[in-house]
Amino acid sequence: MLSFLQNVLYYMMVEVLEPNWVKLEEALRHQCTTVDEVLKAHMECLDNTIRQCLLSSQSTLKLLFKLLRMCTIFSNQVKQQVIKFTQIRDRMELHSDAGSIGKREKQARLAERIAAELNGQAATEGLMELGQEFDGHLRNFLHELHGPKSKVNLLSLKNRIDYNGYYQDQFSHTSSRFPFHLGWPLV
Repeated sequence: MLSFLQNVLYYMMVEVLEPNWVKLEEALRHQCTTVDEVLKAHMECLDNTIRQCLLSSQSTLKLLFKLLRMCTIFSNQVKQQVIKFTQIRDRMELHSDAGSIGKREKQARLAERIAAELNGQAATEGLMELGQEFDGHLRNFLHELHGPKSKVNLLSLKNRIDYNGYYQDQFSHTSSRFPFHLGWPLV
């Protein structure tokens, strides 16, 4: 999820916003002499940015928001776990006798308790379910980017998200759930 977020952010900031901004600045400095030309250059910049940032296709935007929502849910779950582990640590420190056990023993007990919580069935199943749902939304998102409705060259975004072909391999080998091959060229 972190890799997905980093790559989408990089794509939008470095490959879309920055070049469009530079192009707009260049037009304003050297080409625009009237207010109408300034407005036209500004509108072209906005149109290109909206289209390239995936904001013009409702289906792609919905999939992107689903993925972002999944990342938020995961983040909230991790935050809840951190709060829970902090409470466990605080309780253990409160109940432990300062003179009876050493610092290393306290840390070992805390590590055991946290490992038991992390390896619990509920935590593992919840994360697995969340991961599978994220993968399903990501598969649909990548398919949408590769689809015939895509009017923008999104090859760099697709290659950034699936830089090593992992998702292409995963989705093409799970035949019943993912019946298509993404088949985009990796550059």
